[in-house]
Amino acid sequence: MKRSRRPPFVLLGALLATAYFIAHSVFGTHGLRAKDKLIERSGHLEREIAVLEAVRFRLHRDVAALSSEPPHPDIVETAARAALGFVRPGDLVAVPGR
Repeated sequence: MKRSRRPPFVLLGALLATAYFIAHSVFGTHGLRAKDKLIERSGHLEREIAVLEAVRFRLHRDVAALSSEPPHPDIVETAARAALGFVRPGDLVAVPGR
């Protein structure tokens, strides 16, 4: 009985192909490392969404407060101080950078 022997380059080619596919499944575009990066990015985006939703809630509350007829004086004063830099007589003003 004669035993068939495969040429060594066939075995080497199979091993190289297997190594290629294993490496691609870990480091490739859709591999395990890419999945980990997407999960990490998803966490960052979820935190950013939470911050933006809080800002949206505050803006919605401010718009509702300013929409009343007439607007509440404290809301108007707070907006003027923040947006225009207004102060009351007698307020102490701290100027940054001096």
